[in-house]
Amino acid sequence: SAEIARQWPQDAKVFSAVDKQFKDIMKRVFENPSVYRTMIGGLNPQEKFDNGNKQLERILSNLEKKLEEKRRYFPRFYFLSNDDLLDILSQ
Repeated sequence: SAEIARQWPQDAKVFSAVDKQFKDIMKRVFENPSVYRTMIGGLNPQEKFDNGNKQLERILSNLEKKLEEKRRYFPRFYFLSNDDLLDILSQ
């Protein structure tokens, strides 16, 4: 959400870049479903997916650390899942 992106702009920027890259790859594959042409066309999706996964893992790690910090300030948040806590923080 916009509120989460405002609170953690660097992670939001990286997530948006990974999301855009994934959508671009999927669009190109949809337009040209030939695996051979995709691979020789310089797209190299495996490398891009690996890089994107590493970035997403870093974002998830940062997010878990930040949620843990929020839980330290508000102990009642310890009883909420990460998804529920994100919903609360995004409001």
